[in-house]
Amino acid sequence: MDIQPYISALQLVTQQHARKTGVRIGRDSQTRFFFRELTLHAPINLGGGLEALRGFFMSIRPTYEQVMTNINPGMAPFYVTGSLANAMFESMRENRGFVHPDFGRKLKVKTTYQGYEKTWTIQKVLMTTALTTSFYSKEKGGNITVAEYFAQSTCTAPSFNEALTRAPSSVGYPNCPLRYPSDLPLVCVQEKPSPIHIPAELCEIPPNQPYFGQLSSTATTKILESATNRPRVNAEMIMKEGFQYLGLGEDTSSPAMDAFGVHVDHKMSVVPGRILPPPTPRYGSAAAPNFSPGTWNFRDMKFQQGARVPNWAVLVLLHGQGNVFSGAKDKELKPFLKRFTNLCTKSGMRFPSADPPIIEARLPSNDDRYRTSAIQTIRNALTTHVNSVPASQRPQLVLVLLADEDSRVYCGLKRTCDMELGVHTVGMQPSKATNAKGQGMYFGNVALKLNMKLGGMNHVLDDASMRWLRQEMLRDTMLVGIDVTHAGMGSKAGSPSLATIVASVDHNFTNYPADLRMQRPAENKESKEVGRNSSIHDLTCAINI
Repeated sequence: MDIQPYISALQLVTQQHARKTGVRIGRDSQTRFFFRELTLHAPINLGGGLEALRGFFMSIRPTYEQVMTNINPGMAPFYVTGSLANAMFESMRENRGFVHPDFGRKLKVKTTYQGYEKTWTIQKVLMTTALTTSFYSKEKGGNITVAEYFAQSTCTAPSFNEALTRAPSSVGYPNCPLRYPSDLPLVCVQEKPSPIHIPAELCEIPPNQPYFGQLSSTATTKILESATNRPRVNAEMIMKEGFQYLGLGEDTSSPAMDAFGVHVDHKMSVVPGRILPPPTPRYGSAAAPNFSPGTWNFRDMKFQQGARVPNWAVLVLLHGQGNVFSGAKDKELKPFLKRFTNLCTKSGMRFPSADPPIIEARLPSNDDRYRTSAIQTIRNALTTHVNSVPASQRPQLVLVLLADEDSRVYCGLKRTCDMELGVHTVGMQPSKATNAKGQGMYFGNVALKLNMKLGGMNHVLDDASMRWLRQEMLRDTMLVGIDVTHAGMGSKAGSPSLATIVASVDHNFTNYPADLRMQRPAENKESKEVGRNSSIHDLTCAINI
């Protein structure tokens, strides 16, 4: 018997209350509801015109001999209610003077003029402002900018919205001078049959609109810090607020649940479990690390197998004011690098005796939002150095001292080094690496990454933990991991899925080569399934020991 229709019916019944009182994100078994009114948890300001609201994931799941309600706390980013102009200014402050590319996508905004309200859906944010965007006007006998349009004194159109939906030549101009004609981009709310562009300062953001774009690293960190709680805290949140806001409580049950006789038990299920003894990592040192639950200290430890560092170079990125190092000739730079290499050498790695060449790249400030000029500056600096030295002295590793946490520069740097120059890169944030209090730990974390990238072995598990994998029958065991990532909400149309595979190739299970395939978008489900199966087949065949 197919029980899915019954599960779907229970989903609809139990979610009726939350659908009316909360903001729903997702569908079917992936439904989440968010509530601005949660009494114990105020919205969290994420910056960039965004905030995070708390809510709950809720789904009906069939289990052994019973049906259970799965509830879990969650968080999601939302647009800050209010002026679209203010939200854009916040986004620009977070993105070097540019509005984030994902900001405003499918966002509903409201315009009000002469008492007349209209709701629009933003199709895209333009790269031009009201001062640089123009259209042809019969009344003027030529082109007129959007800023000039709104500054005109005559007004024959009954409302601003009617003026927008008519041809500009058939209406007069509203007497509405703009405050930010050159500071904010226009928003496009209609592309066909004819484009409609509205200044951001005339738009208001209605409440409770989720943000589906990519978050900045700062916003992501804020959400993770707020959403990470101990299980007991999550349990209390579910029982104190979850049942109430989801309409599952004694006093808040929905009429739909009462009509169908559906009741959710308020006691959480008790599941038997046991704590497995943790394996013990072994390093090359005679002494064992100092362990605590879930963590251990790498201090004074040696790698199980230290890598040999090939020819290497240091790339110093500079941007604006406030750089930790002034450039390649900064007197504090070489002692800083010496402290790092000393820790790596003490951990078992082997560095060349000569000091590495230091390359400097000063990134332009007047760049586009995609940091095209900055990435080209990095490419030029690295290419110039590589071409200026003999082939035997070309670096196979570049230690990059980053200017800041600009993700676009970082991605461009990785693409340039990995795909164009074929060299390893390891990045450092000088602001964190020069902190005397945490420098040892920071250097240690970078050393762990560096040793693995160069073919070393950081640690292995103790013999007792690995014995069952090294038995005669399992001596050729391979650990394999396969996953598929699909394009998320807010992705461009036609974005492919990515199928990836990793597999161990050594008896210590520490070396995992990886392979990746793009799964082309399909017009129908059948062809998509064929593409998915063939991708996995290709990936599986690509692993050759």
